[in-house]
Amino acid sequence: MKTFNYNEALTTTVIDYLGLVEDEKFLKLLDAHVKGTVKADTWVPTNAIADLISHSDCKDVKRVGIVGQGDTRQTWGPNRLAHIIDGKVNSNGTWTNGSYFWHSVNGNKPWFQIEMEKACHVNGVLYVGRDNTSQNSNVNVYVGNKAAPNGPTSGKANGTAKSINGAEYGDVCSTGKHGHWVIGKASGTDMRCKKPILGKYVTAQGASSNVWWVLQELRIY
Repeated sequence: MKTFNYNEALTTTVIDYLGLVEDEKFLKLLDAHVKGTVKADTWVPTNAIADLISHSDCKDVKRVGIVGQGDTRQTWGPNRLAHIIDGKVNSNGTWTNGSYFWHSVNGNKPWFQIEMEKACHVNGVLYVGRDNTSQNSNVNVYVGNKAAPNGPTSGKANGTAKSINGAEYGDVCSTGKHGHWVIGKASGTDMRCKKPILGKYVTAQGASSNVWWVLQELRIY
């Protein structure tokens, strides 16, 4: 029968609580300790572990604004890009209600990027679209620390939007999801990351060409 070891139990609990079983740097360091090649009293946390402990979840961090977009030219009357982060969601999925929606141009892989007040852990996003299920399709979400450049900023929204490769602006959180709006609830689609990703910028990009994006809100948690 194995004797209870408080320190071993405490260590295991900390590993489980912080999710360090998926941290490659931590596992290598743990292996070195098990082999006795590292002295415990000289150990200093790696950046990955330090970040995991010291940064907040993004649900507790303010969204500063939309800092990048494929095409910043205004579309469809009162619809505004700022609605994506204004916290307002109604139970009517009709895009003509400009007090709630942003309507993209019909472009090649529409995208926008949200800046957080500070780097934080993104567990996922809630994408609240509209009542037309043919729109807001094939949504990819990336989290990183690199700001993307804006697209065209003047004239009518009928020109060529700026294209980017979302993968260059962060790690993949979620891919290929559809931003459904649920009738009467406006609950949206939960696009959860496989594991928390640390970053200051959240980029949403469509994987399809010639598609509209019409959404009420992108909540980051």
